[in-house]
Amino acid sequence: MHELSLAQALAATALKHAPEGAAITGMVVEVGELSGAVVDSLEFCLPFVLAETRAAGARVEFVTLPGRAVCLDCGIEFHLPELFAPCPACGSFQRRITDGRQLRLKEIEIRDEVAHNQGANHV
Repeated sequence: MHELSLAQALAATALKHAPEGAAITGMVVEVGELSGAVVDSLEFCLPFVLAETRAAGARVEFVTLPGRAVCLDCGIEFHLPELFAPCPACGSFQRRITDGRQLRLKEIEIRDEVAHNQGANHV
């Protein structure tokens, strides 16, 4: 299950980019249709990887990005649902993949714990 290592990389990236003292409350992850990553497995792994970090309990939204390609024989751009699908117009397998292979941490949502705690003390 390589999704565990992918989940660890996503968590490490989120924690690296969150300001010191800020809790991560949400994440948006883009998963390309051709990336080879299984979203269900990532959804299963991430809570374990995030546990006992500043991102414990964070809401994670997955956005699936479609595979796209350009046929090198007839020139059309088309949806490529899987790596070995032919061009729907001419049946050629000669194509250049243009989108859908990425796995990207698109956004992190944070709450500044210091400001949050100071606000709670003044209420």
